[in-house]
Amino acid sequence: MQPTGQDEAERSRSPFEAFRREVMADAPLRAELASLLDADAFVALAVSRAGERGIGLDAEEVARRVWAPGAPDRPQAVEIAPGWPPAGWLPSSVSHATAAGGDAPVVDWTHFAGEPLSEPFYEDSLRKARARPFNRVFRVRTALASLAAGAPVDAPRP
Repeated sequence: MQPTGQDEAERSRSPFEAFRREVMADAPLRAELASLLDADAFVALAVSRAGERGIGLDAEEVARRVWAPGAPDRPQAVEIAPGWPPAGWLPSSVSHATAAGGDAPVVDWTHFAGEPLSEPFYEDSLRKARARPFNRVFRVRTALASLAAGAPVDAPRP
């Protein structure tokens, strides 16, 4: 599979960031990684898929990100989305934080890997989703203002 257009100089600076961009741009890859429950399997698959894209991702770095202090509540790699995240993500919190260059209300999203909301309370389903290695490593955050302005026409109503 070909990379999504990252130049070699940018890749060599941060293989993890290059891979994060690949993951965020590739829905099947996101779904494959998000479906894993086992941290070791997640690390192995991430390193393998990165290698297929010409990215020399270090397994120890990925493992550190999976087990980082604060994970799963505070994953280290934050994708600041300009609007709604891709399919598969559901809102997980609203807070006041820095997003898109300013200090404003933000929405954090968690990838549910296609799992239905089957627990009695949303928080229970959210806790399960946050425990996935994918959500320990990747997070999407959207400024509330851009979220409201860019709602897709087919977005579910609250």
